[in-house]
Amino acid sequence: MSTRRLFIDDRHIRTMSRLIRTFHQAEKHPANPLLVADLPWERSVGHNHGTVIFDDGRFRLWYLVNAVISEAHGTNHCAYAESTDGISWSKPNLGLVTVNGASENNLVMLDTLQANVVKDDHDPDGARRFKLLYYGSGKEKPGVHPDSMGKDGYWGWCVAFSPDGFNWTREPENPVYTAVGDEGSCFGWDENEGKYVAFLRPCMWKPGHELRESVTWDPIEVGLHGWYKGAPAPVDDKMRQFPHQRLIGRTTSEDFVNWEPTSTALAMDDLDPPAAEFYSMSAFPYQGWMIGLLYVLYGDPEESLIRKKGLMDTQLVASRDGIDWLRLGHRQPFIPRGERGSFDMGMVGPNSGMAERDGKLWFYYNGWSGEHRETKAYRRLSDPGLFAMGRLCSGIGLATLRQDGFISIDAGDDEGVLETTAEAVSGRQLVVNAVTSGNGEIRIEVLDREGSVLPGFATESCAPFQGNSVSHTVRWKESALAGLEGDDYSFRFRMRQASLYAYTLNLSP
Repeated sequence: MSTRRLFIDDRHIRTMSRLIRTFHQAEKHPANPLLVADLPWERSVGHNHGTVIFDDGRFRLWYLVNAVISEAHGTNHCAYAESTDGISWSKPNLGLVTVNGASENNLVMLDTLQANVVKDDHDPDGARRFKLLYYGSGKEKPGVHPDSMGKDGYWGWCVAFSPDGFNWTREPENPVYTAVGDEGSCFGWDENEGKYVAFLRPCMWKPGHELRESVTWDPIEVGLHGWYKGAPAPVDDKMRQFPHQRLIGRTTSEDFVNWEPTSTALAMDDLDPPAAEFYSMSAFPYQGWMIGLLYVLYGDPEESLIRKKGLMDTQLVASRDGIDWLRLGHRQPFIPRGERGSFDMGMVGPNSGMAERDGKLWFYYNGWSGEHRETKAYRRLSDPGLFAMGRLCSGIGLATLRQDGFISIDAGDDEGVLETTAEAVSGRQLVVNAVTSGNGEIRIEVLDREGSVLPGFATESCAPFQGNSVSHTVRWKESALAGLEGDDYSFRFRMRQASLYAYTLNLSP
């Protein structure tokens, strides 16, 4: 099967007339939230990145739980749940971590502020088949700097390895990377880059700190501003432009342990609201693209605090190389906040991972009823917090989207025409993902290099598509694509009352 051609950009569009591009939001599942804090030690779930993977016939979820384990540990830990249908979840007793003297719980690792799990088929070492990138936070290890997370110490970014996703071995040299902030996600192995890629928040830059000639290990300054291998972390133009705001950074590694200095991958621009910040971003590969779910904080421009209050939702971005990104949907939320009174009315944040099931894309997200900064109240060990008082609730929900359904090309009552760029036909079929309404239809012509319709592939020879299908095979009365192999051709879509999401050139029957 070849890569499907999406319409996120114009790469596969030569001309288009009487057609519009439409951005589509994901649709929330009516049973949300699917997973909540319902175990004795769980105070909340899903504040930061977790990961969902469909593996060996089941959905596997590593999620963040806020739990009081003991005075020797922090309050943020990695828990595990699984499901056969992705809707009903169980939290198995794993016997890996002791909580209040008992090991009957679903925790897999303590003192984690993120849970970025990668099932790595690239690595031949079975003991490292599953990789975990997380931000260490807790009392057992000397912190990089003390802060307000229940008076925990922030360690920095850490890694661990596992053969099965349950039994983890922490890297002895943890933390492996301290020159970044405490939020981020792991894309995993990038075939095009030939490296592991992660999107970690750059440290907030303090003007002038990179000019210091002497280096004194100041834990607070290291945590806030970042050092890389004994020297101030490199600072790029976007970090200078936004010295006290959250940005999306990008870093790479050849071995998942040694990471290159972070550079800015995404920053705000004039079209973003004042005081908006990019909290974090999860990313996954899809049909030749890197799709990003951008977690956006809408701060109060009148507030002077760096850690701004504000509501949060998730926007959609896309890139072909992980470096240059497109903002999609005119900054509309891809997964919007819920209605008043819902568990996700304050914040909607993405998890890592995406599953393709039954012609749809499945996204699991974290929802909170409160706004940013309110959630910190429940984490103070000396204070019952808003969560305990019933003013905050949290959960993990599901949002789905039609396969390839990020952007569609739409035609109304008048016929619209789209011509694709020419490319080699190396298969036997043309398959489209499309839907029509009323008396709408789609017919396709095949054009040669000069733009002329090939005999046997004209509009009147094409069996019209009507209906709703994510994989409809286009047919012509007397001709087939098999006879065109080895040369460049383009396609002309003639559409009425129809939406086209994607097409594929070289599927074999």
